[in-house]
Amino acid sequence: MSSAAGTYSPLDSENPADTTLDYDLDRKPQKLLFGIEFEFAVAQLHPRRADPDPKDPRSPYLLPDENHLENRTRDHIAKTLNDELASIYGSRLRVLRGTDSMKKCRYAATINQVYRSGIGEHQVWNVHGDISVEWDPRLDLIYKIHGIEVGSPAFVYNEASIFEVRKFCEKIRDTYRVNLGRAGSSVHVHVGTSDGDGIFSFKTIQNAMAIVWTFEKQLLELHAEFRHNYSYCTQLSKTNIWITDQARGMKSPESELDGNEFLRCGLNIIEKTKTTAALVDLFSGSGLTGYNIMYVDGDISGSVKKTMEFRHHEGCLDPDEIEHWVAVCVGILRFAGFVKTEKLFTWLEKCLQDDTKPLSVIEVLEALKMPLAAYYWEKKIQERDAESQD
Repeated sequence: MSSAAGTYSPLDSENPADTTLDYDLDRKPQKLLFGIEFEFAVAQLHPRRADPDPKDPRSPYLLPDENHLENRTRDHIAKTLNDELASIYGSRLRVLRGTDSMKKCRYAATINQVYRSGIGEHQVWNVHGDISVEWDPRLDLIYKIHGIEVGSPAFVYNEASIFEVRKFCEKIRDTYRVNLGRAGSSVHVHVGTSDGDGIFSFKTIQNAMAIVWTFEKQLLELHAEFRHNYSYCTQLSKTNIWITDQARGMKSPESELDGNEFLRCGLNIIEKTKTTAALVDLFSGSGLTGYNIMYVDGDISGSVKKTMEFRHHEGCLDPDEIEHWVAVCVGILRFAGFVKTEKLFTWLEKCLQDDTKPLSVIEVLEALKMPLAAYYWEKKIQERDAESQD
């Protein structure tokens, strides 16, 4: 049966009359985790400077003087988040500033552990300075600007964790004069699993990378254009030197690979890969791409994260947009964990063979069994298109 919107999915049964999803019964469902890194710039004014925008309810006068502004800005944000979380839960949940010792993490409150699943610093919100954040340089003539990164706890993906993320977005957006409209401001989403040893199976990562490789062009429509090939989130299909070299080797030296032919060669290479380590090597030779799996196997990276990282999205504090982008990131790994690999690759190959009618990003989301995300992003893209024409 096709999905509700009419788009075929490789999770659908081959029998049109059968509404049962065709899961890979050899793989058990995994409890999925996520964490978010928010990067943004905060604007402040010295108390003796006049406010250039007095109608803005967010005060730029955060600190009494200009001494150690960066550290004190982090302290101010940490206190704001502590107070906000305390108002929600009725007790104080510690937020770590970037200079705090990792050893102090053991004192972090453990309320709501039903959906917090991190270890060490990943149990709490962390506030850091970030020199990679960019902002409009004209602001430097008026304000003192600081690049900030706030990392969330490692959450179990459910309504309670999304509620806390939404409250964070609302509080930062409504309290600080935040600058987000530059390529260096971004939102990174990490997706992991808490099952077993906390490492995704090879088949799950193989399926996920095959999906984002095939539909990278469509998924880019969910992000601002200035993030499409930014140096810290490059496109897989444009920067992967290993796949490019192998794909060329599949053809005669004088032939040229067109877009879909190159993608089909890359898909074939992904399908023939046999281990997570080989996948990591395949996709980690060209710097930081929009889909980062360098940490996905703790045995290889030594990282405690063990996540697939989604790096393309622009800086954002819109609660609805963040909620539905996280849904896409988690949804890709969920689908990858359920779908039969052979059936998935057959479908992806067919998608790349039909050059005349490529799936839209909305059809891709529907096929990946994300109808709510598809509905939201269809409306969001329409709004963006309308704004760009004004």
